[in-house]
Amino acid sequence: MSLIELARFPDRILGELARGRLAADGIEAELFDEGFGALGLGVMGGVRLMVAPRDVAAAGEALGIQPDGADE
Repeated sequence: MSLIELARFPDRILGELARGRLAADGIEAELFDEGFGALGLGVMGGVRLMVAPRDVAAAGEALGIQPDGADE
């Protein structure tokens, strides 16, 4: 299944909070690049929150963000 980056967070904790918020709404999400923080590399790109394309709008609404490429 392909996933789309919904948001980036500076550290794993913030990413986990966002993923937990989505899980409460029944939206599956994955965190990518979370292991880089343990190497001291987290500040280079952050933790990426990924969701299925079908969940982008609902996930963005749940987190109060507008996904990249969405009409304003």
